[in-house]
This record gives sequence, C-alpha cells and structure tokens, in this order.
Amino acid sequence: MLYNEIMKLPPLKSANLKDKAVILRVDFNVPMEDEKILDDSRIKAALPTIEYILNQGAKKLILISHFGRPDGKVVEELKLAPIAEYLAPFLGNHHFQLLDGPMAGTYFLKPNTYLLENIRFYPQEEVNDPEFAKKLASFGDVFVNDALSVSHRAHASVVGIAQNLPSYAGLNLEKEVEVLSSIIEDPPKPFVVIIGGIKMEEKGPAVENLAKVADRVLVGGKVGLDLKLKAQSSNVKTNIILPQDDIDGFDIGPKTVEAFIAEIKKAQSIFWNGNLGKSEEEKYSQGTKKVLAAVVQSSAQLKVAAGGDTLAFINQENCADKFNFLSLGGGATLEFLSGKNLPGLEVLQEMSK
Repeated sequence: MLYNEIMKLPPLKSANLKDKAVILRVDFNVPMEDEKILDDSRIKAALPTIEYILNQGAKKLILISHFGRPDGKVVEELKLAPIAEYLAPFLGNHHFQLLDGPMAGTYFLKPNTYLLENIRFYPQEEVNDPEFAKKLASFGDVFVNDALSVSHRAHASVVGIAQNLPSYAGLNLEKEVEVLSSIIEDPPKPFVVIIGGIKMEEKGPAVENLAKVADRVLVGGKVGLDLKLKAQSSNVKTNIILPQDDIDGFDIGPKTVEAFIAEIKKAQSIFWNGNLGKSEEEKYSQGTKKVLAAVVQSSAQLKVAAGGDTLAFINQENCADKFNFLSLGGGATLEFLSGKNLPGLEVLQEMSK
C-alpha cells in the first residue's frame, strides 16, 4: 500500500459533525489486573479525537471497543465497567454512560457520550454479519475509525459500519498511518530496523519487507533464532543481521549487542518492534536494555517504536519521551509494514473516492 494512496483516507477534519450522532471505533483493549488499568496509552491516544468530535457540536458520541477475547459470549471479567470508570473523568462536563450492550439503541436518551459494552460479546462482530453491522450503523449518522490496531480485522465494527455510513479516519489513525507510511516511503538514511519477539509468522514477513527499504534489519528474540536456523538452508538478505550469540536461547549475547549498537550509532531513523529476549525476567532483559539505551542515546532524527511488550518496556525504563512516535497498532502495524492491505483502511479509502 503506497503512501500517496494512504493519504486519500478521508480526514476527520473534513467531516461536518454538528448535530450528528457519531460512532467512533476505538481500542480500549488495555492491560488490566484486578480491574486496575496497567497502561492507559490506548485510552489517552483516543482522547484528541473524542474531544474534537464533541467540540465540533456532535449531538451524540457512541464509542465502540472490544476487550480481550470473549469468543462471542458474555464474560463478566471482560466487561468494560473499569474502563468506563477510568474514562469518565477525561470527559469533563459531558454526560457519559456505559450501555449494557451494543443493541441497546433505545438507551440513547439524555447523555451525549456512550460506551457500548464489549463488542466481541456478540458472535456477529468477528464474522462481519451484515444485519448486525446495519443495526450498529443505525445508531449514528457518521462513522470514525481511530484504531489502527483493529484495522487488519474485517469485523462489523471496523468494516461493516463503514460500508453503511459516511466514514472518516480519526486523528490518531491519521497520525499512525502518516508516520508508518513515511517509514516505508522516505525514512532519513541510514535507516535501521530492530525486530524481536517470538511470533515468526507475524514478524517474518515484516523483516523481509522492511529489508527492502532499510539499510540494516537487526533481528533478535526467538524470531532471530528462528531466522538463523532458516538461514542455514536458504539465503537471507545481506542487510539482515541475525544473532551471533545468545544467552540460554532467551536473550541476545554480548557479541550481538555490540554488533547491533554499532549499527544503531550510524542510524538517522530507527523503527523498533519486539523485545530482544525474555525481558520479563531480569536475567534475560539485559540485551533489550542495552539496545534501548543505544537507541535513546542515538542522534537519529526519527525514532519510532511499536508493539505492546516493547512499549511497556520503554515505559518501564522511562524512555517514552525519547521517541518521536509510539505506535499502538500492535499486529496491525506489522501487517501494514509488511505491505498487506488492511480491510479497515481499504474501506475508508473506498469512501474517499
């Protein structure tokens, strides 16, 4: 998907929202323990779009999100009450209500902002059931997608509603697409990519695609070890640097750290996704810590990181302000960078024609 094509996404600021009921797809699938939110990044990322819509005079704002994987059933511990409670203070004087379910359209009475209950409680969501999508669309006049993280899913709340209403890209989605597109199209050189993690089926295509535009792709984690095994039977691009050594198979070793840091020092743009070892254990977090320190100290013009574990590690090390952009797209970010078409973006592009 080319950058100039992506820029055809219909921007939210081109929409007339006054006196309109707006349906906003957000991603409030945040890490939580004992009903306590551990990282509110995704909630805060949606706030500029929420505030913009309300400030433009929308008569109703209907937020849709999923949480966890309930597999089309109501699961008590996956209800959105803790998220609604956390979100409410950010909405100031705006009336706000959590609804029992997304089909409860008759509840749209006095409050002007609503959060629908976990959309994945409904089996019709993940199969993009046309009638379910039409019912959801009937609640609003305009649809806005502000969640890149679910845009690789052809679900009712991502694609189905957009097929039934005038649809736009939210402010956060616009920014995500703009930054990630610039990484593919015209990054400051030298461009260094760091890929870690464990999901070879997800990371492998991203490594191959990014190797076409990056000067160096540094691969660690289990993905690096898997690619190293693969390299014994097939060729790997010369600009892909694999682990030279490791610690118990759970972290990159000192030779690899040294080689990675040498490349990072030369970089003018850096993209990082995936920790380089089993970083939840202190013993196997040293490689990721040392590489992160090198990125932080780097004079690169552009520093972008993505992925839940990576962002959590960056926040844990109090380094978030050292990056130009932190992508919350998760798996969708990698699919985007792998050159795959994302259904949630494709349907918005269709709306712009």
